[in-house]
Order: sequence, then structure tokens, then C-alpha cells
Amino acid sequence: MSKASLPPKHVFGKEYFLHTKEGIIRILLNSTDSSKIQPLYVNIHGGGFTMGMPENDDKYCQMIAEKIDVKVVNISYSLSPEKMFPQALNECYEVIAFVKTHCDEFGIDPERIVAGGHSAGGNLSAAVAIMDGAENKLRLKGVLMTYPPMDIYTDAFLKDQPKGCIPPKMARI
Repeated sequence: MSKASLPPKHVFGKEYFLHTKEGIIRILLNSTDSSKIQPLYVNIHGGGFTMGMPENDDKYCQMIAEKIDVKVVNISYSLSPEKMFPQALNECYEVIAFVKTHCDEFGIDPERIVAGGHSAGGNLSAAVAIMDGAENKLRLKGVLMTYPPMDIYTDAFLKDQPKGCIPPKMARI
């Protein structure tokens, strides 16, 4: 495990293991002490589809929970190359479907769910919304994407390279 992938020493989210159609999927649930039914933000971590873990976004997820008074589900999806596409996408979709059908247990409003994430998490969030377009089972209220890689087909060396962006060699990985 690289130093960048080590989890923080303090984790705010409560760990759950959900039994879904895609198998057992681990999540962290961040929330306030509120007993009222709350909207849900589903966070899908970044890491280029190959690294990362929900603990890396845990402090961010707790801040979101506290600042805007929502519950936050932070998904631990399968990473490549050990698990190939569409495994991670299917897992993210199934976690949202599971939580939505168990809304009473989680204290969430099933009609007020937003998915999002940074980088690869933004890509997966968009893909979940597109995937749900046919079924309309999740009925997400929105997708919040932060610097998502939306074109992973075009070679990174053929794209513009604005200052501060991921170098093409790293983007290819």
C-alpha cells in the first residue's frame, strides 16, 4: 500500500457492509447526531479507478454532513486492475439502490439523493446517473462532479495540457 493510500488515523464515518446483488460492499456513513430524516449525498472517492479508499474522503464527507445537514454514504468500490469495468460502476449503482430501499434504517429521504465525487468518483457518479436513465429506479436529484475525467477514450497525450492538470503519462495509467 502506497503512502498516499494509507487511511487517516481518525475516521468519522461508521462502517457498514451491505449485501447487494454485486456482493458485499463496504461503506462509511457520515452523519450528524440528528434523528430527523435527512437527504443523502453519496460520495464516490477518486483515485483514477486504481487506488483510493473512502477513508481518504472521510473528513470531507463529515464536513458535508455537518455543513449542509445531510447523511453521507461513502462507497468502497472495487479497484482496477484486480476488478475490471463495469464492476465498480455496478457496485456504486447497487449501493445507492440498497440504501434507497432501506431508507428507514439509514434515516434518509429516498426522494432526496445526490451522487458525486472527485475525479474517478465524478466519472462513476455520472455513469450511475446515465445507467439509471433506462430504469429510473434511483431517481437521483443531482450529480455533483469535481474534475471528472469524462473522456477516457482520447489518448491523454492528444489533449490540451493546461497548467496544473494531471500529466499525460499519469492519466494513461
